[in-house]
Amino acid sequence: MNWRTQVPLGIVIAVTSLSIAWTWIRPIPELDRGPENTRVPQCQNLEGALTDRVHACYADAEPVGMSRAAQELVERLKRSGALFTVGATLPGIETLDIRDHAAIEEAMLGTDEEAVSKALRDLGVRGLIVHRDLTGAVDRDRIVLARLAHHSHLEWFELRHVAADVFIYSVRTSPAQVPLKTGDRLLKGLRQRIEGRPRASILRQTWSPADVSLMGTLRLQGKLLAIRHISGNGSGSRMERLLDQLADKLVREWERKVEPHGHGVLRERLDDVRLEVHVVMERAPVEPRSRDELFDLWEQGVDGVMFRQRRSKQNEDEKFTYLPGSELVTNSFGSADRFLRHAVKMFGWHDVRPWEKDPKTRLDLIRTSHFMESEAGGGPAVRLVRGLPEVPMDWVTDQNVQDMLVSGGEWWLHELQDDGSFEYKYWPVQNRRSTEYNEVRHILGARDLADTYRYRNDPRYLEGSKASMDWLMGFAIDADDSAEGPLPHPPPDTMLFRYPSYALEQKLQKRANQKLGTVAVGLLGWIAWADASGSHAEDQRIRRMANYVKSQQEPDGGFKAYNVQSGHSYRRQKNDIVPGEAMLALGMVAEYFDEPGWIDAYDKFIAYYTPWFRKRAERKVPTGRWPHATYRNQDRLDLVQFGPWSVMAAKQVYRLTERQDAAEFGLEVADWMIDNYQWSGERSPWPDYVGGYYKLPNELPAMQTFCYSEGTAAAYTLASRYAPERKGKYERSTAEAIRFLEVMQFDDLDSYYLSRPDKVRGGVKYTMSLNKVRTDYVGHGLSTLSQWLDARDYDPAVELDIHDPSDLSRPAGSHQSVPDLDYAGPLRIPSEVAQR
Repeated sequence: MNWRTQVPLGIVIAVTSLSIAWTWIRPIPELDRGPENTRVPQCQNLEGALTDRVHACYADAEPVGMSRAAQELVERLKRSGALFTVGATLPGIETLDIRDHAAIEEAMLGTDEEAVSKALRDLGVRGLIVHRDLTGAVDRDRIVLARLAHHSHLEWFELRHVAADVFIYSVRTSPAQVPLKTGDRLLKGLRQRIEGRPRASILRQTWSPADVSLMGTLRLQGKLLAIRHISGNGSGSRMERLLDQLADKLVREWERKVEPHGHGVLRERLDDVRLEVHVVMERAPVEPRSRDELFDLWEQGVDGVMFRQRRSKQNEDEKFTYLPGSELVTNSFGSADRFLRHAVKMFGWHDVRPWEKDPKTRLDLIRTSHFMESEAGGGPAVRLVRGLPEVPMDWVTDQNVQDMLVSGGEWWLHELQDDGSFEYKYWPVQNRRSTEYNEVRHILGARDLADTYRYRNDPRYLEGSKASMDWLMGFAIDADDSAEGPLPHPPPDTMLFRYPSYALEQKLQKRANQKLGTVAVGLLGWIAWADASGSHAEDQRIRRMANYVKSQQEPDGGFKAYNVQSGHSYRRQKNDIVPGEAMLALGMVAEYFDEPGWIDAYDKFIAYYTPWFRKRAERKVPTGRWPHATYRNQDRLDLVQFGPWSVMAAKQVYRLTERQDAAEFGLEVADWMIDNYQWSGERSPWPDYVGGYYKLPNELPAMQTFCYSEGTAAAYTLASRYAPERKGKYERSTAEAIRFLEVMQFDDLDSYYLSRPDKVRGGVKYTMSLNKVRTDYVGHGLSTLSQWLDARDYDPAVELDIHDPSDLSRPAGSHQSVPDLDYAGPLRIPSEVAQR
C-alpha cells in the first residue's frame, strides 16, 4: 500500500445510542463490586462435541446476580422488547431462554451473525444477555456464540454493559459499519474548519446521527501530542456546530500544549498533518476491573477507554479520560493494563490504577470505526483497524507479493552495517536499538537478499548478500585450522562457525558456542547467493559446510544441535528447529551439485521423526479450547519448532526424488500446523486475524506466522505436483498468511506514528500491537514471499504474473523503498477497501 505519510493529525468521533448518552450525563451510580479475583469460573473441563459442551455449560452455570447499574439497563432494554438469555439465569426477570429455541441456537453455532440478529428481532428481542463462562465451552473462533461470549468482532450486536458474569448486548437493526465516504466527508469538513475557510466554502455534512461524541487528536510524525473531546446532538445543523467547536478546541490545544515545544503554529503546519476520525459504535461500563479480569476482557488495539470520576465536592472539577484503542498499537503496549495506565497518566491522575479501588469512577469500554487521510495534508480516507490499514484478500497478487519482497530486501540493505552485520533489533516507538546479536538470524539476510535479486535483478542485493556471508566468515573454524580452546574441533574436511569467538566472549558476555543451525542456515544463504549470482567461487566452502552438517546426524536419525564440550551450558540442550534446517540444507546441496547422495540422511531422519511427531501430535488436551489450550505448552513448543523446517525439507526431498513418504510426511505436518494454530478465514474471530497464527494468550497473532507459512508455502509447492487435488488448502493458507504479512510489514502509511519510518520501512513487526523489528522476523517473512512466488512458478496450473525483474527503472516495493526512483503519481488503495 504505497501511500505517503508525513505528519499526522487525528480526530476521533464517537456515536452512541440514546440510552448510553443518557446514562453518561446523569449521576454515575457506584458499581457493586466484591473482592477481586474471588469469582470461580464455571464450565471448566468440558469434553465432547461443541453442542454437548454448550449444553453442559448451560446446566453448569449458576444463577446470575447483577449490580444496580446492570439491572437498570436490563429494565430499560425490557421496556423496548423481550430479553433473550444464553447460559444465564436471571432470578425474578422474565426472559426467553436459548434452550427453548433450537433454531436460534443452531444459528448461533454457525457463523452468520446477521441471521442470528434477524431471528432474535423476529421474536421481538431487543436485549441479549450472554454468560461469559461460555468461553469454557466454545473455541475462540468465528461462530456467533463464541464471538458473543468472547466479545470478539461483532456488527449486529452492541455491547451495553460488562458485568462479572455476563455481557449485556442490544440487538442492532443494521450493522455497525460506517461507510468510507462518511469518514472521508468528516475528514474534509474538519480540515477545512482548521484551515479557517469561510463558512460558505466548507463541505456540508450529510450524516446526522442522533447522539455524537467527538474526540480530537493532534499528532506529528510520531506519538500523540494532544487530544480533545466534545459531545452533543449531531442531527442537522447541530453536526456542523459540533465540528466547529471541535476544530476550535483542537487549535487551542495545539496552541497551549504543542506549540510551546517548538512545533510551530498549527495552520502553518497543515501541509504536514494528517487527520484521523473515529466513529465509536459501542460504549459499555465495565464492572470487573482487576488486572486479570481486564486481561481477559480487553481486545488489544480495538478496545478504547472512557474513564470518569464524578465530583466529590461542589466546586471540584470532574476528571474525564478518553483514548481510542488504536493508541495501544501506536504506543506498542502489550496489555490492557499498560494502555489504561497510559491513559490516566495523560490526563493527570495521581493514582496508577484508580479504576481498581475507587468506587466513584466509571470505566467504559469503547469501540470505533477508524478513518485516516491517506496522505499528509489531505487525501482520500482509508479505513484503519487497530490503527492499521485494512488488507483484503484481493491484495495478494503475484505483483504485490513481488513488491513486498523487494521492500523487505531494501530493509535488509538499509540495516546493513559497514562490517557486514545488520541492525539486529529495533524498537521504533522508543527509537531504541539493541546491543545483542544472533549469528543464525544474521545469515537469513544472505538468503533473503539473494532471493530478492531473483525477482528484481538489482546487483545491490547480491552485494549485500555477500557482505553478510563475509561477516559470518569472520567466525569460521575450518578443520585445517589449528585447534584452540575447549570446544570440539570440526571433523576432517568440514567447517563450522564459532560464535562468539573466544576473543569476544568477555565483550559479548556470552560463552563461545558452535551451533549446527549456523552452518545449516548458512548453507541456505551460500547456495541462494551462488544460484542467483551464477558464481562457483564458494563451492569448496559449501562442500565443507555440508560435510559438517552430515557429520552431526546421530545414529538414530536426529541431529546434534550443539557441538560443545562436557560442562558447557548448551551440552544437553535440545533444539527441535535444527533437524529440519539440517535436512533442508543437505537437500539444497544435493540439488546445487546434482549429487543425490547428500540426501541419504533422509532415510534415518524420517524413520526417527515420523513416530516422534505423531506421538506428540496425539497428546491433545481433551478439555482444552482451541487454540489456546489445545496442547500443553511443552508439546506445543516441540511441535511448532519442528514443523515448518521439516515441511521445507520434505518438499526439497520430494522435488529431487519423488519419494511418496517424504510428500506424505510433509503434508501431514503442514495439516497439523494449519488445523491447530492458524486463524483461517473460515474460523477467525476477527477479520484482521485472518492468516495469522496463535502463539500465546497475552499476544495478538505474531510474526511466528511466517515461520509456519514458510512450511505451508513448501506444502503448496509439494502438493502442486504430488497431489494437485489437495493443494488448495496449502495455497489458501499461505495466501492468507501473506495477507497478514502485509498487515505486519511496515510501509509509509502504517508507520505514521513513528519518528523514523525509514528505519522500519519493509521490516516486519513482532505482533500487531508490539512493533519491535528483528532480523528473523523479516527473514521468515521474506522467505514466505519468495517461496510463494517460487511455488506459483512451479505449479503447472498457474501462470506467474510478475513485473519484469530486469526492469530496474520501474518503481518497486513500498513508497521510496528503492532509492533514486520517482514515486510521483496516484496512490494505490486496494479496491475492496476504497469501495466500502
